[in-house]
Amino acid sequence: MALANYLWHPLFVPMYGWFLVTYVQPYRFDTRFMLIQGLILFIVLVLSPLILFPVLRQLKVVDSIDLKTAKQRKWPLMIQCLLWVIALKILGQTSGVTPLYYFYLGALVSTVLALLASMRSYKASLHQMGITGLAVFAFGLSWHMDLRILTPLLILSVAVGWVASARLWSQAHSSQELWLGGFFGALPQVVLFFYWL
Repeated sequence: MALANYLWHPLFVPMYGWFLVTYVQPYRFDTRFMLIQGLILFIVLVLSPLILFPVLRQLKVVDSIDLKTAKQRKWPLMIQCLLWVIALKILGQTSGVTPLYYFYLGALVSTVLALLASMRSYKASLHQMGITGLAVFAFGLSWHMDLRILTPLLILSVAVGWVASARLWSQAHSSQELWLGGFFGALPQVVLFFYWL
């Protein structure tokens, strides 16, 4: 169960989305371009939060990577919003408005919703938000490309339940917090379907 907490950590979800789009559209851009773009996105969306976390810890803004209280989530979520904006700028300049751009835009809106909730002392599951958003995006991508990407869809569908079970098992969240996270993850992706599907 604990494996799901690490394997589907919200930090890795942006790269899973990138891998999914690369898997579905392998010939849209040349391999070298995709690898460079992936590396830049990895640095911005994965490495940057990991580098900044010890700074937040030193400043006593957070006390652990679990961000156990709503109060501790405010600064990390604000920083993540800024990193999403940077990632969207990079995508807009390098590959234009693609499905990945809309996935990242949806993730930005999800992060803003989680931030607003934390400011009102509500804690949404970020794990559930990330995996649900990715799963909904994958279904939209399959529809958009008119492709039956059954294996990724099956894996992500199972992962949604696996992550929810793991978060409950580890007593990291209540069922209400999981539902809220899932809602925050899914809603922006569904709304954005009207713009790119």
